[in-house]
Amino acid sequence: VAHLMAGEAIETVIDGLRQLIADVERLEGESQRNAAALPHILESIGQLRGHLSGFNNIVRRLQGLGVYIRIESARLGEKDIGFKVLADEVMKLALEIEAKYSHLLAEIESLGQSVGRSLARVADLENRRQARADVLLGETLASLEPLLEKQRLSSTIAATISTRYDAISRNMGEVVASMQFHDITRQRLE
Repeated sequence: VAHLMAGEAIETVIDGLRQLIADVERLEGESQRNAAALPHILESIGQLRGHLSGFNNIVRRLQGLGVYIRIESARLGEKDIGFKVLADEVMKLALEIEAKYSHLLAEIESLGQSVGRSLARVADLENRRQARADVLLGETLASLEPLLEKQRLSSTIAATISTRYDAISRNMGEVVASMQFHDITRQRLE
């Protein structure tokens, strides 16, 4: 009993609690780093929107070029049909770029909204988790100190009991030896 009270089992439990606290603190740090990445993603999405705004200008220029080519084609008349085909191709290209640009912009907007919602949810979860983690760690640390104190007290008492047990065992051995000596002496006298 004394060995169990002062032994490695309790120290293992205490070390396990300390490791658990360290793991929680490590995971908390990782969670905060991951949550901090979301605003950077939103910033990148904003920059991407800015870069894509140039496509709108390209579409306008292509449409203007298509109109200009049609004007030149009309001025030339039926002499060169190649200008008309070129104007149609330029307009078609402008429409394709505009459609893809619009689709890409819609996807970016959707992604931005999703990341924004995720950021709000992560911030809410982070606040709740932080509050719970603070309470949990506080209670664990508060419980750990009394546990350590009780373990030290138990260990001291167990050591005292063990010392007294050894002393009593020796004294009992002396009493038994004395009684045996007394009995042997009595038998001799008889």
